[in-house]
Amino acid sequence: MLGLAIYLVGAIFLIVVIVSLVPLWTVKLIIARNHVLVTSLLFRLVRHPNYYLNILPELIGFAVALHAFWTLVVGMTLYLVPLLVRISREEKAMRVHFPHY
Repeated sequence: MLGLAIYLVGAIFLIVVIVSLVPLWTVKLIIARNHVLVTSLLFRLVRHPNYYLNILPELIGFAVALHAFWTLVVGMTLYLVPLLVRISREEKAMRVHFPHY
């Protein structure tokens, strides 16, 4: 039940992030010409809420619900590598487009 609860919280945050970014949300690493910096409370408190409040909790919740603890340890370690690379690239793109970012 704990795993399911963690997973559902992550899924709720996905909806919150998408609603917050409506026309800007994409899986691609692009910044549109008309992109405006989102400065809502959520984005001020958590730099990348889609990753930290959605994707990671969903993965953790899924593993806990299925009692896949070794998969969680190994899988999360492997998943963090491309995730941290993507976050780094997003940070760089945002600093180029928004110098005050």
